[in-house]
Amino acid sequence: MDDNQPQAQAIAIDGGSILAVGSDSEILSLAGSSTAVVNLQGYTIAPGFIDSHQHRIGDRGKRNYTEADPVIQLAIEQGWTTLDELYVNQERLDELRALDQEGRLRLRVNAYLPVMDNSPEGRLMAPYYQSYSQGQMVSPRVRVAGLKIFTDFDNATILFWEQDDLNAYLLTLHQEGWQLAVKTVSARSLEMILNAFEHIETIDPNVIDSRGRLEHVLFLTPEQITRVQHLGLIPSIQTNSPGQLVGSQDLAVLMAREPRGSAFPWRSLTEANINIANGSAWPSYYVDELTGAPFGSPMRLIYQAVAREGNLGAQPEAWMLDQTITAEDALRSLTIDAAYANFQDDILGSLTPGKLADMVILSDSPLSGATGDINNINVLMTMIDGQVEYCATGFESLCPGLPTARPAVSQGTEAPGSTPFTGDWEGIDPFDGSTLTISLVQTEDGLTGTYNDTYSPNVEPPGYQGSGSGTRLSSTTAQMTFSLTRWDGRSVQVEYSLTLSNQNETLTLGCDVGCPIALQRQ
Repeated sequence: MDDNQPQAQAIAIDGGSILAVGSDSEILSLAGSSTAVVNLQGYTIAPGFIDSHQHRIGDRGKRNYTEADPVIQLAIEQGWTTLDELYVNQERLDELRALDQEGRLRLRVNAYLPVMDNSPEGRLMAPYYQSYSQGQMVSPRVRVAGLKIFTDFDNATILFWEQDDLNAYLLTLHQEGWQLAVKTVSARSLEMILNAFEHIETIDPNVIDSRGRLEHVLFLTPEQITRVQHLGLIPSIQTNSPGQLVGSQDLAVLMAREPRGSAFPWRSLTEANINIANGSAWPSYYVDELTGAPFGSPMRLIYQAVAREGNLGAQPEAWMLDQTITAEDALRSLTIDAAYANFQDDILGSLTPGKLADMVILSDSPLSGATGDINNINVLMTMIDGQVEYCATGFESLCPGLPTARPAVSQGTEAPGSTPFTGDWEGIDPFDGSTLTISLVQTEDGLTGTYNDTYSPNVEPPGYQGSGSGTRLSSTTAQMTFSLTRWDGRSVQVEYSLTLSNQNETLTLGCDVGCPIALQRQ
């Protein structure tokens, strides 16, 4: 994503930064006697992905996660190295800071502080945010990135502001030096936001430098796109949002209400040379997809930007295809353009000497091959600050420094020679009501086991069966991959993180979709 050097053969890392990018011979000439040299074997290396709009940590309870650790682990496994959390109140900011201090926040977080609550009333909060400043690092990996303002609620059926009030309020926050991330899902609320930024421009002609963000923006008319470009505003989009709406009643309601031809105009934005930042909105738009790239992953977002396929394979309506974007534009929206939206394009978003060593190794390039192949691209390694934070099973040769790069989060103690994972585990999958039974055998460092997922007799499909193996990460955490056969004979692979709790009587499964699942020892 470096326009000055879009492709290279090799990369050199020194500590937590990128030292050089170039040909094999150029980079190898820098190697010393203690340098670790990794042969990528033809796999693709890319900048670490930036999720520009999501609520993974703060809203994890919506997916039944109680602890942040498995959510962070899943994000890293998908290739995310930076998360923009778009609703971080004081309580959530305190939690992020504590996670970082405990060594459990293994990726970067840009915290956007809300100035009002997310309710039908849109109540303004006490100005707690005045205790912080734009860009402040409250801990090594937690940064106060800006303020979040709501303009509408319930698919924009409720508007919170009168125009003069919004003009005055955004001007005040702008003059205090804040980057403003303003939520809008209708052309009507967007019009109010554009009017407010144009009002700011009459006071500060350099408003373009503030990089105001338009969160969730779904509908823009051609005239509004021209104004967005002039003001330097950044549409913070979710390329999975059209897919989430395919076939839904919400889509019909929105299309009847909004200006004709204004829906999801991502191609028109890129053709206007407007930087777009892309995000998953996790856990919103969530769906249990067992095939293709996992929900909310960079590869799934790139695929849905190009194909606009809906959730569970629903095909897009014909008019949606007029505004698809290229895989390259989608990749930029998750890397360098996302970094620009955070004022971090000087340190993140591309594999450029001097930038931080946040990167991923992919099984293939999303820019080559057929569109459908993007769904099958896997993350083999995730590196943050020059440290390997995730290494896919079987690809350890791609992961320099792996034994010391992932300090395990201590969640309990283990007596020498004990095997706390060994046993039969059973529980109900809360997402579909099926009964899941797993039998595990723990060896010195690994795990093997069988898997049986059975639906109730009156529900189709009847389930999955198979076996798997994995690796222990600590006394209470592990990773396993199960090879399963579906009810229709099709084979699938499912990866889980395993966490023991409740004195080793509860086993919680974490995964990309349909998790967590709590199992009890039998």
